[in-house]
Amino acid sequence: MKTKECIIEMPSALDSNVNDILTLVNMFKKIENSDFNDIVLDFKNTRFFASELYMLYHHFVDYLKTKKITIKGINVKENVDYVMRLSDFSSESVNPKYSSLIQHKDFTLELDNNNLDCFDEYLKKEFLPKFVKNENISSIISSYLSELFVNARTHGNTHKIKCSGQKYQQGKLLKFLIVDFGVTIPFNISNHIIKNKKNYYENNDAEAIRWASQEGNTTKEKLGGLGLNDISEFIKKFDGKIKIISRNGYYELNKMKDRINNYKVQFDGTLIIVELNLEKIEKMIIPQKKNEIFEI
Repeated sequence: MKTKECIIEMPSALDSNVNDILTLVNMFKKIENSDFNDIVLDFKNTRFFASELYMLYHHFVDYLKTKKITIKGINVKENVDYVMRLSDFSSESVNPKYSSLIQHKDFTLELDNNNLDCFDEYLKKEFLPKFVKNENISSIISSYLSELFVNARTHGNTHKIKCSGQKYQQGKLLKFLIVDFGVTIPFNISNHIIKNKKNYYENNDAEAIRWASQEGNTTKEKLGGLGLNDISEFIKKFDGKIKIISRNGYYELNKMKDRINNYKVQFDGTLIIVELNLEKIEKMIIPQKKNEIFEI
């Protein structure tokens, strides 16, 4: 029976890189499996907590509540708490509305009510007005991000999808995060026949994610929609990055190269971070769409 209190000293910075994200994931997993039911997170040394991680952090806090584990944040610096609400989980009303923040959104309820347009509505209302003013460019960005959302819903086989984002460097860099807590990319690929074999990438989740991002690879019986390959090409062309964490695998792509890694910490879902160079995108020439489009 969980009856004790535990104090955890938090890191000096938590950014949206794979190591920091998995640090959070691992911490909450350990809390869930511990003997403690009252957890105090001490943020006395924390000077930065990436706001695009808002909904991921609060997802875990809310999940632990269902396990009768309470989380309390202490010694949070005012500028950090203003964005992240690390010491007060009681009210959404304290969330800031400043222009560089892409407000977090939980799509679960709307998808449960069969509103399949909820993400596009969110993009139109919250995301795009803070992104670029050119409607044609906005439309192109929307098509890529919307397909990532559709992939999360269909391939992840879940309505538990959340997102959030933040602009950095005086609005020159955008970080946007979509996470689903459903079926992982490596699991889907393990049940797909590759080179006449199921589970072809056994114990190599990162390579499975890389396979999913390459042109022509799909776990569907027929082609359709934009896929990881298409957004990957867009990312490379406009100096962006895409980072994917799914199960034990990690895949990252930028214009120069891609890299993969497998981790002991397991993420039970798929988390995608899209980083975009807003300055370059605003100067883009509207690209021609391909005749053949692929997805995982």
